[in-house]
Amino acid sequence: MNTRPLLLPLHTPTSLLDFRAAHIFRLPFLSERWVNRDANYNQEYTNDPFHRFSLCEYAQVHTNILFEEETQHHPGHHGAYPGACPLSTQGTQSYDLILVGTGFSSTFFLKKFLSKAGPSKRILVLERGGIESLRWKIANRSAMQPHGVVSEIKYQDTYINETPQKQWVFNVGFGGGSNVWWGCTPRFMPNDFKLRSTYGVGTDWPIGYSELEEYYEEAEKIMLIAGSDSTTPFPKRSPYPQPAHKFNAVDKLLERENPGLYFPLPAARARIASDKRSRCCASGVCNLCPVDAKFTIENSLNDLYRNTQVELITNAQVLSLDLAQGLASKIFFKKDGRILDAKGEIFVLGANPIFNSEIMLRSGDTHPMLGRFLSEQRSISVRLQLSNLANYQGSTSITGHGYMLYEGSHRKDRAACLIENWNVPRLQMKRGKYTHTAELKFIFEELPELQSQVKIDRDSAPLPTLRSTDPSDYLIRSRDYVRNNIEHILRGIPIEKLHSISQLSPTEGHILGTHRMSSLPHDGVVDSNCTHHSYRNLFLLGGGCFPTTAPANPTLTIAALALRACERGTR
Repeated sequence: MNTRPLLLPLHTPTSLLDFRAAHIFRLPFLSERWVNRDANYNQEYTNDPFHRFSLCEYAQVHTNILFEEETQHHPGHHGAYPGACPLSTQGTQSYDLILVGTGFSSTFFLKKFLSKAGPSKRILVLERGGIESLRWKIANRSAMQPHGVVSEIKYQDTYINETPQKQWVFNVGFGGGSNVWWGCTPRFMPNDFKLRSTYGVGTDWPIGYSELEEYYEEAEKIMLIAGSDSTTPFPKRSPYPQPAHKFNAVDKLLERENPGLYFPLPAARARIASDKRSRCCASGVCNLCPVDAKFTIENSLNDLYRNTQVELITNAQVLSLDLAQGLASKIFFKKDGRILDAKGEIFVLGANPIFNSEIMLRSGDTHPMLGRFLSEQRSISVRLQLSNLANYQGSTSITGHGYMLYEGSHRKDRAACLIENWNVPRLQMKRGKYTHTAELKFIFEELPELQSQVKIDRDSAPLPTLRSTDPSDYLIRSRDYVRNNIEHILRGIPIEKLHSISQLSPTEGHILGTHRMSSLPHDGVVDSNCTHHSYRNLFLLGGGCFPTTAPANPTLTIAALALRACERGTR
């Protein structure tokens, strides 16, 4: 596909913030790495020849760098990675470990396994999608699917949604959700793991915060999380790998008004450039980060799939497992129209909660909790007109986390809420006031419902069917509390006008539940190590293990659980 560089308007302002304000569109590839925004700018970039370019000159050069040649990449092509091997032609092969998926859970499990395994271990990884590089995604962004997904496989064509008002979003392809996530990485709060015993609602996890803390720390180091060293809302033993991102004006006011309850948002969007990732440019298009600043499997952990012990097969849809002997013994998958199989000692399902459940259901697993409690958080967004306050000075797209409505006795009656402050301008055509706006997001936990589920029809429908229940009264009461008390909650901010309060979001892009963990086999599908209660050589990873849905983003917890599962479950 031939592409042409984007030409900018003449008289381009020399400040990135002024540029975004003066022109309604934003350049997604403009980075602080090449634009001197303030007097305290990091001097490490002063020797960069781009540093002396105007924005117009920079955009012309950098766009040519991104798209200087016709895209040669074909999604799913095995040659993209040395470890992406063609299928063996020697019949059924045997492996020490077989993983399904290449997203967060599978890849973090693989990283831990390789650190422990001897050189003789053979590993097979089956990925339903292809290898679609960031370069390919940017070149094909005109074909973007709903909620920012760019992939050859249309995720909405992979399931049947009986309740389409509740949407479910994911990315099919190498790297899974890391390709489309925004990189928000808070830990869960200690009480999120003991909701029933503390507040009398929901259920308790079979593990607590203290049992996961070391794996939180390990995951944060792998992803080079940027966060505050001085204060966090949750217990933390060691500093974040990178310093926190800069607050904007609204963050500073909320922190001053709510001491001990407002913090820099921990982010997998780099504050400092590394050898694998650029520094975040606060472009606000994090689903397809144009400067490769956010952590992805592709930019940070693809070396795992180059390991000679690992055989990666892409465009391979897993169909089922052989569970006949009380253990998983064989996996069946479809590749290029052929049904193939492989034998293994340890099996790991890390597709997503929908497909993990579908695979198990098609394998004949009859656990009554399998496929149940499909859930995720919901949110509303609040837009404000500010009175004589310029905003958006932060160094990343989402800068602050408010915990004013998270913990407390109110959780007995209404859902915990986590507040995000967005640093992505919604500009207005008012001279001198174009940045005098703010947008905050209020994210609510949900109580998973038994009737919200993933189902299959073995006789007719080839796709899994999803059914969702309406938002719980528990969540609705929290939403109504925010709507009715918004000015009190945001006291300290000079609000000139409340622009809007949105309806509940149709999705947060987080799929949770369907194979929840539990202490007792009849209460859940997997144990505290994410091992199936009945098939002890089979792990089901990811958000499907969650018994509850805290308002905090789940990805860091998913990664930590995968590290813990491998550490404890493969001894």
